[in-house]
Amino acid sequence: MPRPGPGVAGSRHQPGLSGGRCRQAPPAAGEGLRICFAAYRYDAGGRSKGYPEFIAAASELARRHGNLRFAVAGNFSASDWPIPDHLAPRLSFVGPLPTQELRQFFLGQDVIVAPTMRFALTGTEFDGFPTGSCVEASLCGVAIICSDELRQNRHYEDGEEIMICEPEAASVIGFLDDLARHPDRALRLGRRGQLRTIKLYGTAAQLLPRTRLLRNLADNVGIRF
Repeated sequence: MPRPGPGVAGSRHQPGLSGGRCRQAPPAAGEGLRICFAAYRYDAGGRSKGYPEFIAAASELARRHGNLRFAVAGNFSASDWPIPDHLAPRLSFVGPLPTQELRQFFLGQDVIVAPTMRFALTGTEFDGFPTGSCVEASLCGVAIICSDELRQNRHYEDGEEIMICEPEAASVIGFLDDLARHPDRALRLGRRGQLRTIKLYGTAAQLLPRTRLLRNLADNVGIRF
């Protein structure tokens, strides 16, 4: 079963369903992509969420590109996994954020990385696809790079609206390196993904069908509202 509990970097609120939100300005000329990781840590080191793989990928990307910036949202700190010295000055930890603050954080990011691993804790648990943090980030126009070991994807076009990686640092590095060299691709990926996410998680897709179902059930038992 998907793991219960906070799905958006520690917030207990669900992702916004009203539609997409306007991005802050993309990186200026000469500035690199803003790459983030957002999750709630359930195990030492955040292995189930792919945190070690994110750090390994960020470390390699920091060596290759001098203008990239990295950020972590959620109940992670620099003590959860070793941070290489060359990466530390370019990696920030913002902590768990309430929904509104998390949205503001995502509006200033370009790419979110979520290399989650199936069955990493008990052999039975797994994350949904995309994760709650990825959904919230996508509604803010952030490009998604995430894993999908259980092949849950039915709606996003891989490579156009989302990038599906293996939960391995090498796979993440390959995707990020390409986007770092071609930041316009990250912008297009984020915009296309945002449109798809709005269709999947907007009010029309999520709330209206539930409202109709509840009204039908109420009518069947003679309740009028």
